Amino acid sequence: MTGVYFVSGLGADEKVFQNLHIHSDTTTIQWVDPAGRETISEYALRLTDQIKSANSVLVGVSFGGIIALEIARLLPVKKVILISSMKSPEEIPSRIRFIGKCGLQKVFPAHSMPWCDSVTMKLFGAVSDFDKVLLKTVLRSMNTGFVNWAFKAMSHWQGVKLECDILHVHGTSDKIIPIQNVRADIEISDGTHFMISNKADAISEIINKHL
Repeated sequence: MTGVYFVSGLGADEKVFQNLHIHSDTTTIQWVDPAGRETISEYALRLTDQIKSANSVLVGVSFGGIIALEIARLLPVKKVILISSMKSPEEIPSRIRFIGKCGLQKVFPAHSMPWCDSVTMKLFGAVSDFDKVLLKTVLRSMNTGFVNWAFKAMSHWQGVKLECDILHVHGTSDKIIPIQNVRADIEISDGTHFMISNKADAISEIINKHL
């Protein structure tokens, strides 16, 4: 069976995938600390040793989608599935680039999120108590140094050209990366940036169909 490798969103871990039901062996790529001013490409290279099977499928969520694309540039993979993510620099919202170039992520770091919980929940689309608890856990466990690096590196990302198939799944109600910014192959009605959790059944069906 095809090996499936998940790459989570910015600083998140395997918890965001817990509602999925995938009909294959799955592995979540573990984040490592960025080394100085390395590029996204250089960072992705250091993650490739976690890919143990050939002809695998990479599933990248949000920032993890960019990393998945970069890994696919370095290793032969069957397919890249992007969830709530971006395929090219042109699809990155201008405000995210602005934050990275100006270093605003340092002014409002991840550990400051608790005092703006309600705004954050609405932005990500976490509605249920389960999703709110999960999102709070993810945000409060973020490594500030990693977040600072990621925003800066993302603002300078040059994009990649791949030979493998790319499937882009995006929610119509995503407030972090508005659907108007991207060219999605599959649109999830009312899907938010957190649909990997609260639209897990629909996402699972799509992933299983394209393995």
